[in-house]
Amino acid sequence: MAVFKKQGVFWIDYYVNSRRKRERIGPDKRLAETVLQKRKVAIAEGKYLDKRTVPHCTFNELGALYLRWAETHHQGFASTRSRVKRLQKTFGTSQLSAIAPLMVDEYLSKRATERKPASVNKESQLLHHMFKKAMEWGKAIENPITHVRPLRVYNRRLRYLSHEEIGRLLSAADEILRPMVVVALHTGLRRGEKFALTWQEVDFRQGVVRVLHTKNGERREISMSRTLRATLEQLPRRVDTDVVFPGRAGHERGNIRGRFHRALRDAGIDGLVWHDLRHTFASHLVMSGANITSVKELMGHKTIAMTLRYAHLAPDFQRDAITRLDTSMDTTSVGQAVSA
Repeated sequence: MAVFKKQGVFWIDYYVNSRRKRERIGPDKRLAETVLQKRKVAIAEGKYLDKRTVPHCTFNELGALYLRWAETHHQGFASTRSRVKRLQKTFGTSQLSAIAPLMVDEYLSKRATERKPASVNKESQLLHHMFKKAMEWGKAIENPITHVRPLRVYNRRLRYLSHEEIGRLLSAADEILRPMVVVALHTGLRRGEKFALTWQEVDFRQGVVRVLHTKNGERREISMSRTLRATLEQLPRRVDTDVVFPGRAGHERGNIRGRFHRALRDAGIDGLVWHDLRHTFASHLVMSGANITSVKELMGHKTIAMTLRYAHLAPDFQRDAITRLDTSMDTTSVGQAVSA
């Protein structure tokens, strides 16, 4: 519990039932100290009353509301739905007013032992946003996750498939997974972009795939390779949906993790996740000699810095470049002349 000054005004800071409270008092420090002392006494005697009426809403109810909202506003809705359901398993029947910072910390600490930091951060960000929307909707009065800081994500060498691994993966993939893998390898689409792709965005006449539902909201076009065109032309179309890769009942396809992992296992490929197919697309573009600006546009990156990291995916290409440098800029004879 403390008194602090911010922008010329004194505030009091204290906790009630593991919940942090802050009150703006005014320019008088002594008054702030007096009010804080009164709050301490009220809390100790169990007489503290929150002036705001605490709404009744369980986390399950919030989850249902949030998913209805996210279906319209989130591009990667399938991932959002999966994460909300996972959070509901822990917080589901709890009233939002009963979910304290300690509960959140315990959950995130447990998840940190099960998943990578980046995955835990995504769940943390989603939980924060769910409570933010709950406050906007009048379902909660506080956000118990405002204190959480993102876990440090350690960059690793980006994984990509070699030509030989691509062949093994496609051979191991079943008839449903195989065209998804081909499209990913020949477009570099993010998972959410691919599963939101509709036939209206596939222009066989112009030979391009128009990506409208992007992460950054900026549309882009990707020219079709012969393999991509042939794969798309062979895909069956359903009358109940315009989605290229529909799930059950025509809805956007959700989780294919199990199908993908089985194919990886049968192909004998380790250390690969679905997003690495996007890395593979960029890597092979670089190794084939594509300029970095073109790769940036095809990948839909905001900045060139995001694209430059793919240099690490092409060590053989880099060695070839250095070898060519030896040939085109031979300084051996110069060095010998200087030594002489």
